[in-house]
Amino acid sequence: MEDLNSERKSRFGSPVASDMYARLKRLSVDMKVLKVYEVLATETEVRMVIFNSWMITRNLETGAVATFERDYSDGSWHGVEPHGIFHAIPVWPIVNLNQGIAGAAKKYILEKLYKAVNYSELRDSHVARKSQEANRLIASGVEWSEAHELARERFPDARRLEIARNAFADKLFGSKFSRGKRKPPKGFVAHQSVYNALKGVRAEFHRQFRDPELFRAMLAMDRKFMSLGDYLYFAARREAVLKVWGERRNLVPMLPHIGRDYWSDDALFSVANWTNPQGPLVEPGFTAIQVRQVPSQNSGSGIFTPFASARAYRWLARSKNTVVKEWVRNRKDPRVAELMSELNLPKETAALVTANIVGEMANALVQMDQVDFSVDEYRQRLLRTFRTYAGYWAGIRQREGYRAMVAALKYGNDGTRSVFDYLIYEGFAQDLPARNATWASIQTRSRDWHRREYARHRARYPQAYYDDYEDDADLPREWTSLVAEQKISGCLVRPLDKYEEVVAEGQDMSHCVASYASRCASGQYRVYSITEGDGERSTLGISLYGGTAYFDQVQGFGNSRPSQLVRQVAEKVVAMYAEAIAAESTPDRQAA
Repeated sequence: MEDLNSERKSRFGSPVASDMYARLKRLSVDMKVLKVYEVLATETEVRMVIFNSWMITRNLETGAVATFERDYSDGSWHGVEPHGIFHAIPVWPIVNLNQGIAGAAKKYILEKLYKAVNYSELRDSHVARKSQEANRLIASGVEWSEAHELARERFPDARRLEIARNAFADKLFGSKFSRGKRKPPKGFVAHQSVYNALKGVRAEFHRQFRDPELFRAMLAMDRKFMSLGDYLYFAARREAVLKVWGERRNLVPMLPHIGRDYWSDDALFSVANWTNPQGPLVEPGFTAIQVRQVPSQNSGSGIFTPFASARAYRWLARSKNTVVKEWVRNRKDPRVAELMSELNLPKETAALVTANIVGEMANALVQMDQVDFSVDEYRQRLLRTFRTYAGYWAGIRQREGYRAMVAALKYGNDGTRSVFDYLIYEGFAQDLPARNATWASIQTRSRDWHRREYARHRARYPQAYYDDYEDDADLPREWTSLVAEQKISGCLVRPLDKYEEVVAEGQDMSHCVASYASRCASGQYRVYSITEGDGERSTLGISLYGGTAYFDQVQGFGNSRPSQLVRQVAEKVVAMYAEAIAAESTPDRQAA
C-alpha cells in the first residue's frame, strides 16, 4: 500500500501541500474525470457526459435539451446554465476547432477540482499569514526584502501548495515544460488525446443533439461563430426561438440581446412595445441578461431603447436579416432607423449596401455626438450625404457588376470616416453637400480639407515633431526604380526614389506608406505616386522578392479606395516592373 506520508515529505516538504495533492488524486479517481466524453442512449433520451463532470441531455420525444454539472461532494447532478467548458467547444464553423480548445477544456476541469478541495481558500490563508509575518518584521525594523525572505522561509506552505497543484496538473495532463532537470511529464491523458476527444464531442453533438431547424435559426443570428454553449442557451427555449423564426425571421438577430423570458410573448416585436417609453424595453430583465457569457451576446454594443416613432421601427421590422444584424451590431441606435426610414432607398438597393449604410450612419452619429453636434439641425444635409453614398455603390454595381461591388464592400475603404470629419467640422456649416453632389466630389472636398488641416497643424509645431523616421546610416537615401516617370491612360505615374519623398508621401496622403521607406532603401519595396487627370492622387506599393515584382496595395488619401482607372494603371505598372526585372537579369543568365 502507498505510504502517503512518505510521498508528502519527499515531494513537497509540506504536510499541507501533500495532503491537498493526495485529496486531488483521490477525487480525480473517484469522479473518473479522465473519461473525456461518453454518450449514453435510451429509448427516450440521449446523454453526453464530458469529463464525467458536465452533462447534456436531449429528450427524443420533445427535443428538449438540458445541461447539468456534477457536484463532487456527493456525485449528484444539478441543472445549470451553459457556462465554462460549453463555450470552449465551437460547433460552427467547423474550422474553428483548434488545438486551443484542449487547453481550455483542461483548464475548466482542473479549476473544478481545485474548487472542490478549497485550494484557493487554503492558499489565500497561508499567503495572509506570510504577509502578516512580513509586515510584523518590517514594523520591527527589518528591511523590506529581508522581511519578505524571512516570511517565506517561516511560512513556506503558500508556495508549496502551488508546486503541489502544478504537479497534480502535470500528473493528469502532462506538460511541455520540464520541471528542474526532469524531462517534461507525459501525464495520463496527452494534450492531443484531449483535442481528439473534443472533436468527438462535437461530432456527437451534430449527430445526436443538433436540431436542424433551431440550428438554421441560430445561424441567422450570427454565422461567424457558434459555441456549444450558444446552442444550449437557445435550445433551452427552443419553442420560443422557433416561434420567432417562423413569424419574424428577419428579426431573429435581436434575440440574443433580449431576456429569454420575453421570447414567447406574442407581442414581442409589436410596434406598441418598441415605441412605448414605459414599455418592456425599459424593464430591467429585457436587456439586462444574466448569462452574459454566451458569445452571440457579445457581438455589438449598446442596448435596446424605445423608438421615437412608429415609422422608424416599421423600417427596421421590414428590413432584411442582414440589415437588422448590422443595426444590432452597431449600437442599436433608434436614430439610425429614424434616418433610414427618411432616406427611403430604392427597392433595388442591395441588402449589403443598406447594411453598410446602417453601419456608416451609426459611426457618423457617434462622431457627431462626440463634438455635441446637433443631428436635427443638420438632418437634411446628413440625409443628402447618405443618398449620395448610396448612389456611389449603385454606380459601382452598374459599371462593374454585383460581385465587384460585394468585394469592394468587404475589402475596400471608401473614406467615409474622413468624409464625415470634413462635413462635421466644415462641410455642413457651408450647406454641403449640394443636392447634385457626387461621392467623388465630396471625397475631393474632404481631401482638400484634410490637407489644409494638416498644413495648419504642422505650422504649429517644429519640424522635429514630425521626424518619426530617423536616419539609418546603413541604408541609402536614394535608389533607382526600374519603371521611370511616365503617363499611362492619362495618369501621371511617378516613382518616389528618395527616402524623404516616401516619408513626405505618407504625410501628404495621410496613410502609412512612410513606414515603407526603409524597405525601399533596402531594395524590398518600391513606391509610386499616381495622379489622375483631375488631380486626384493615389499611392502604389510594389513588393520585390523572389526575383520579380508583386502588387501590394494602392490607396487614396487616408487609405480611401481609388478609382477603377487607378487600379488598372497600378496593375500595369506592376507588370512593367516585373518585366523590367526579368529583362535586367536576362544578360546575367546568358553569360552564365
